[in-house]
Amino acid sequence: MDRRKFIALLSSSIPLSMAGCMSGDDGGDSGSTEPPATDVPATDEPTETAPEPTTTTTTTTPEDDGPLSVGESVELPDGGTISVARMDSSAFVLTQGDGGADVQAENGAYYVRVTFNAQGISDYESFVSENVGLTINDAKYGDPVITYASGFSTFTAAYLVPNDVTPYTGRVSLETGDVSAAWEFDAGVIEVITQNVTYTVPSVSVPESVAAGNSFDVEFTVENGGSPMTFLAQVFGTKKAPLRLRKDVPGQDAKTFTVSAQAPSADGADEFDVTLDWGADATTKTIAFE
Repeated sequence: MDRRKFIALLSSSIPLSMAGCMSGDDGGDSGSTEPPATDVPATDEPTETAPEPTTTTTTTTPEDDGPLSVGESVELPDGGTISVARMDSSAFVLTQGDGGADVQAENGAYYVRVTFNAQGISDYESFVSENVGLTINDAKYGDPVITYASGFSTFTAAYLVPNDVTPYTGRVSLETGDVSAAWEFDAGVIEVITQNVTYTVPSVSVPESVAAGNSFDVEFTVENGGSPMTFLAQVFGTKKAPLRLRKDVPGQDAKTFTVSAQAPSADGADEFDVTLDWGADATTKTIAFE
């Protein structure tokens, strides 16, 4: 294929941010570092960030028709380039929402996140949706979501994969009509994207009543029957809502967390609702104004 050039890029697969990585962005990025115990308004910058891979240029090999490794790039017909810089997976991802980031998750599935390093692509969301696909074993996955932390030249597409799929082989394929390329996953990448996502939120509790403007606690429990994970959620209905939460939960364990919130103004109301939303589901509690 005389239109292709391969430029070797040095990159490394870094640890998962959640559960076998958990932790996705936004998901996500993208390490899973625990924030301070205080609540974080969702208007703050999410802690999930897309990595900037270290690059190095070597001799090009346009005659090579074999598959690419993660870290190698291909030249596009218009002079741009694109490479798969790294892979990981997460039960949750952050995507761009109205006024900030949204938490996305789905029961019985997790996200395989593919981080691309690209030059000369103005609309990377459309480019990936139309030209790039993920194959795990023999199944193909498309329609990715783009994580909140994606930037101008480095962006992350998150593909939803059923939890019962155990990856043995994988590749990211590029088909533009002029360029055909595939990045094959080695054993290290397969290990990084493999995880078991099984969790529930069995309880959410709030006080029966609170004075308008006063602080109160939201307490919730996460029971994790799968791999170690970082649980992402948002709290709505409080004075500084939404509050974004990132909580580490060990594998095969349960943890209870307490989040400090502030009641909104009453404005003549007798009560208000507080919602804990973790993407796959949500729980709403009603609190009376004192």
